[in-house]
Amino acid sequence: MIFQGIPLLGVIGLGSLVGAVIIVMYTIRWQLPRRVVSTTAFWLSAIGRTAGGRGLIPAQWLSLFLQLLIAATIIFAAGEPRFSCQSQPGRTALIVLDRSPSMAVAERIESRMEGAKRRATERLARAAASDPVGLIVSGSRPELIVEPTHDHALVRRAIERAGVRMMGSGQLALAVDLACRMLEGSDGGSITVITDGTEPVSSCPRAALSVLREGTAHANVGISSFSARMTPHDRAHAEAFVEVYNPSATAVKAELRVILDGSLLHVISFELAAGQKETRSFDGIPFGEKNGRLAARLTGVHFADGSKDAFLDDDNAYAILQRPAKIPVDLVGKSEALQMVLAANARYAVSPREAIDSSRGALQVVVGKMPGGIGPGRYLFVNPQGDGLPFAVGASVENPRLTYWHDEHPVLRNVVLSDVVIGKASRIKLPTTAVDLAGTEDSPLVFAMAEEERRIVGIAFDPAASNLPLRVGFPVLVYNAIDWLTEFSEKKIHREDALRLKTDQPVTVTMVGGRTSSLTPQNGYATLEPEQSGIYELSTPSGPLGVFAASVVDAEESAISPRDDVVPTEQVLSSTIGRLRDREAFVWMALVALALLLVEWFSFHRRKTV
Repeated sequence: MIFQGIPLLGVIGLGSLVGAVIIVMYTIRWQLPRRVVSTTAFWLSAIGRTAGGRGLIPAQWLSLFLQLLIAATIIFAAGEPRFSCQSQPGRTALIVLDRSPSMAVAERIESRMEGAKRRATERLARAAASDPVGLIVSGSRPELIVEPTHDHALVRRAIERAGVRMMGSGQLALAVDLACRMLEGSDGGSITVITDGTEPVSSCPRAALSVLREGTAHANVGISSFSARMTPHDRAHAEAFVEVYNPSATAVKAELRVILDGSLLHVISFELAAGQKETRSFDGIPFGEKNGRLAARLTGVHFADGSKDAFLDDDNAYAILQRPAKIPVDLVGKSEALQMVLAANARYAVSPREAIDSSRGALQVVVGKMPGGIGPGRYLFVNPQGDGLPFAVGASVENPRLTYWHDEHPVLRNVVLSDVVIGKASRIKLPTTAVDLAGTEDSPLVFAMAEEERRIVGIAFDPAASNLPLRVGFPVLVYNAIDWLTEFSEKKIHREDALRLKTDQPVTVTMVGGRTSSLTPQNGYATLEPEQSGIYELSTPSGPLGVFAASVVDAEESAISPRDDVVPTEQVLSSTIGRLRDREAFVWMALVALALLLVEWFSFHRRKTV
């Protein structure tokens, strides 16, 4: 046992002093002044009360015992004791809350998410006042909502505001890993994971890990994949791909409807066995000049055993059909092969230039000697020469032979270089920020650089001095390079995280059903976290920002029944020691003192004590 308030010696000393004072007060008989009265009955009564000498009568022993017990309880509580069966004081407690789409499944009278929030609040109530508590939520990326703090009311409000994130899988294991890393260097700690058990939970050797499971097995069928795009050879039509998954233990019949801007295009009936997936593709979807809103919907769901479809959010999937905006490209220098490749792609708006002008926001394709310096922007250097480059260019290398290339990088995806012959190339010395993609033993021939304010792809030889323009890989290489250079700067909605909006202005979100909300940017970005499937329209005071489609479309989230390897440990937390493990004992002692005061008051009025 340890004392967090008054030290042990202080508790003993204060208790001895108060106990001595109480004993003296109960053993000294105070002499009352004599009064002459004329009532004989009073004197008889007084004589009867004093009969028994100067010692304590039996009733007074009970009062003395209660007073000593009350004083001892109050002093003991002031010491703020923590027993050996309890956790160490000041131990960090982290709550990991699963907010994956499957948490929206209804369980009896409330959703899994509401039940999880209730359990998180109960866990918070068990935390001691001296224990810092933090809140982490899972999602496509784990997020620390509240850093460990002694302000438990702040954590409680964050729990109340938490909602289901209706996109992608929960990535619960990553959230637990984040919690585990936060406890590095701390003297113990606890992690409480509250989940529906549909995703694996990673371990944490440095902390006491508890899993609370909120959810039971249910039948479900859902759309596990849905995508749409313009048909490459027909700009008047689009094509779509749909995958339907039945993770349940029983067969199911359903209809799949494909809807464009409210008009029904296709209806397909199908039957899926337990655990079966079925894919369908749809061609010839009419597409005008304006953006189209495409939806796939499951209807008429009937399970063989009579079960109901428990998760309705994955029965609908959405996509936005839109023509990609043209990419402005400035061509600085002369290269007939490169000019033909750029002109062949309708996505590019090519403008010949005499000098680099990155202020226009266009991608700069620079051939040969670079005229002028280089600032922030996106650059494709072909046979780079001259000063002012962010890499060193040395002497020429005759007949360099390609010995390696890394086709896992997006720039070299689907590019074959094994049959490429090069007459002459420049020797390049790359900085540490560059990635060598292809080259010889002595020098790189294709490389990429990603810095904070600029991106660069370099080809260290003149295409005219090689047979590369005669290969299919040449236009593929150029198009891949431009895609990689523009994917992070041209997109206001980032491709790697479609919920992160690049803007400095407040964003108005028109949600499903016409409801609106506002997003406040932080550090140049506003984050949209859809809590419902559907189409979201985004705008700023400067004008429309875009249209966003939110869907579950994840096979792991359609499998809403708990996994066998996610074993709950709530039986530990529900035991007596578990409930008192993190509570402050002095609170209970103060309640005991109050109860003893009530007992003493009751006994006094029943004439059991003085």
